Amino acid sequence: MENMIPVEGMDGYFRDIHSGAIVNTNNIDYETYVRNREKLRTEKKKFESLQSEVGNLKSEVADIKNMLNTITDLLNK
Repeated sequence: MENMIPVEGMDGYFRDIHSGAIVNTNNIDYETYVRNREKLRTEKKKFESLQSEVGNLKSEVADIKNMLNTITDLLNK
C-alpha cells in the first residue's frame, strides 16, 4: 500500500502513484458485484429459456388448432 494514495471522499479507493489507476480495495463491494452479476446472468438465461418454451407452446397450440379444424371439416363432409 506504500505506492497507493487514498482517494478523497471514497472509502476503500486508492490511486496507484505509478499508473494513476484507481483501485477499489473493498473486497465486500467486489464480491457483492460478482454475486449480482452472476444472478443477472442466471435470470437472463432463465428468461430466455421461458421465452423459448412459450414459443414452442404457441406453435404446439397452433398445430392442435389446425388438427381440430381438419377433424371438424372431415366430420362435416
